[in-house]
Amino acid sequence: MPILQEPWEFAKLLDIYKAHAPRKVLEIGSFYGGTIWFWLEYQAATTVDGRNFYELPTVHGSLRCLTSIDYPIGPSDGRYEEMIRCRALWAEWTKDIEFHDIQGDSHNPVTIQRARSVYPHNDVDFLFIDGDHSYAGVKADYENYTPLVRTGGLIVLHDVYGLPEVKQFWKELKKTERTQTIIGQPGGWGIGIVYKQ
Repeated sequence: MPILQEPWEFAKLLDIYKAHAPRKVLEIGSFYGGTIWFWLEYQAATTVDGRNFYELPTVHGSLRCLTSIDYPIGPSDGRYEEMIRCRALWAEWTKDIEFHDIQGDSHNPVTIQRARSVYPHNDVDFLFIDGDHSYAGVKADYENYTPLVRTGGLIVLHDVYGLPEVKQFWKELKKTERTQTIIGQPGGWGIGIVYKQ
């Protein structure tokens, strides 16, 4: 399954993700779904009445609800067939949790409202933003979807060093928010984490 992440950086993020044990995840920019697979595979084990969730039938970990927002590429794109093949696997991966596949422009008010209807209590634990990489686009995604994240939740942005316009927005966020940056070797893409207060 293709994943468009720098391996060392993403491994560090997965350590934080697992320690955070999110129950509700919202992702913007899923493409093939490689990150979806990791959110499912790296769930933290939790307990009920002293028993590990891994010991209970049909329940694999902490994750209960996962939403993907993505604007799929069209058939004229050379990656289209691979994307369709990968997306066909999503139903099997997510059969044991509540899963929402919202296909559309993340900036469209209809898309935003659909996400709000999934999380009416603003209780997202982990928001991953890796969609529109323009300055206006990443800022809009941050501003439109951060309100859905609970206090103490994580907002994660990809490409905070690798793409100039995302880097610009990240520099601005660092001035006002509690943040952490994950950056690998020189030339890494960079992952930025905002701890919502």
